[in-house]
Amino acid sequence: MPPKARPKSLKKNQRNTRNTISKTVPLTKRSLAILLAILISVSGLAFFAKNTTQENLHPLKSLTETPHKPEPPKAQWSYLKELPQKNIEVTLAKQAQKTKQYRLQCASFRNARDAEKMQANLAFQGLEANVEAVEGKKGLWHRVVLGPFTNKRSAERTRHQAQRIHIETCKIQSW
Repeated sequence: MPPKARPKSLKKNQRNTRNTISKTVPLTKRSLAILLAILISVSGLAFFAKNTTQENLHPLKSLTETPHKPEPPKAQWSYLKELPQKNIEVTLAKQAQKTKQYRLQCASFRNARDAEKMQANLAFQGLEANVEAVEGKKGLWHRVVLGPFTNKRSAERTRHQAQRIHIETCKIQSW
């Protein structure tokens, strides 16, 4: 015998509502609970009304009606007498001067003519460059140097000016 087919109205996960028992509270229990809540709130109001008087409603009024305020004590300062008689000596330590100087080395060439071309290019931007001839391990080099600068900020400012004309090789050196 084939299994019974379910009615089309009920799906597999749908509950059958005929088998559930409705739980209803009798009318007497509900009315008793409501009546009890009303009695508690009325008794609380009566207690509050009984304990409040006209004086309790205005507590600030009783504070402002004090007949006599005590005078504040007079302060006696002793430093007013002692201060003119005191001498204070302050010694300042000598501040060490910064002897650190900075310079920019923008390029180093084997040929003096190339170094002079870069020096002229920097001069068109208003930067005063020097060409130094230095004997290295591999022969004679011609450095293009800007500076000296007293602080690193001014060296950075000059380096940015050189970068505007596409000279990216300037390095800050301290000496």
